[in-house]
Amino acid sequence: MLSGAFHAGVQFEENDRRSKAGNLGSLNPFRSLFGPEHFPRNLAAVEQLRPLATKYGKSLPQFALRWTLSNPVVSTALVGFRTPAEVSENRGALGWEISSADMAEVDAIFARHGAVTVPPGWLED
Repeated sequence: MLSGAFHAGVQFEENDRRSKAGNLGSLNPFRSLFGPEHFPRNLAAVEQLRPLATKYGKSLPQFALRWTLSNPVVSTALVGFRTPAEVSENRGALGWEISSADMAEVDAIFARHGAVTVPPGWLED
């Protein structure tokens, strides 16, 4: 979501669990990300993060990864890559910091849009 890869008109394929609003069998680990009441709000929040990424001269994925790594409750960030270019992209999140004022602005953006950054449980009903 924070990579900016999704947009309001995105259509997930039939076999993609996100096409079912996050359902994975009887579990719903992604309801607060892709559920119908959350997805549009999350997308709006992500769009407001773009200017912050630009302020640092970073792409949205680099900014998002730096934000994740800057969160004191996060000990490890797992990132995916398929190409050497994506490895380089991910490396762009290293070696710099987001100011505390901008970290607070990220929190404010999420709050304004009702984005759930700490889901009540990844294994929901």
